[in-house]
Parts: sequence; C-alpha cells; structure tokens
Amino acid sequence: MTTTTGAAALPQFSEGVVFDGSAILRDGIMMTVGEILEALTSGAAAEARVNKLERENEHARKLHSEYWHNMRQAQIEREELKGKQIPVAWLHDRGLLGMKVVTLSEVVANSWREKGWEVTALAEVASMPAKDGDKSEGASK
Repeated sequence: MTTTTGAAALPQFSEGVVFDGSAILRDGIMMTVGEILEALTSGAAAEARVNKLERENEHARKLHSEYWHNMRQAQIEREELKGKQIPVAWLHDRGLLGMKVVTLSEVVANSWREKGWEVTALAEVASMPAKDGDKSEGASK
C-alpha cells in the first residue's frame, strides 16, 4: 500500500514473519536485503517526507508571521489612539432657525465645513468607574 501525499507517493514499510525469521515488506511485498539497503541509502522516501514537512513548515511560518505582523499593527494603532478622543458626532450650532444640529456622519460634517460653517467635533467620553458608596441610576446593591 502506498500513501499519497501531494505529488509524492510514500511507500509503506512493514515487518512480517517468514518461516522462522522476519521480513521487511514494502507495500506488502517482501524485500531482499539488497533492496532494504538500497531503500535505506537512497533516501527517496525520506526526501519526499522532508519536502512535505518543509512545505508544511513554510506555510505555518508564513501564517505565524502574518499573525504577528497583524498583532503588531493593531498594537501600534492602539498606542497611537491612546489619549486621543475620536469624534463620534459633529455639532453645528447655527443651523436653520438658530437650532443646534448634530450629525453622526463625518461626510456631512465635512460638507458643513466646506460651506464655511463652524463645526465642533464631539467625542465619546470614557466612563469613569463608580466609586464605592456612589448612588447612580440603575445601580443595585
């Protein structure tokens, strides 16, 4: 029996009993001592296995490298954003009829700026953890 892995077929070696001794079988066929020595020294099967393992290793290395590159990029982005407040909405307080107008769209805010309107970026404020003893809505004891 030959195991096929990719392009190379790897022979199956096994051991059998013949008369009062043992025999080495290659794909179920008894091998002579010369064939055994040739198989051991030629290394064709070993070479095919090494090539297969190298391909698998290279693929794993590539995935590992991509993973760590992406993790590093995410870390860099988090560091760059530390301490910065990212706008989540924009305010124009001299809208129609003097009313305040808020948009969640940066595109709309930019269009207001292009018209020369004063626009204020609004950032989400990080919530502070409640101190022991503070009473706030929705808090349960």
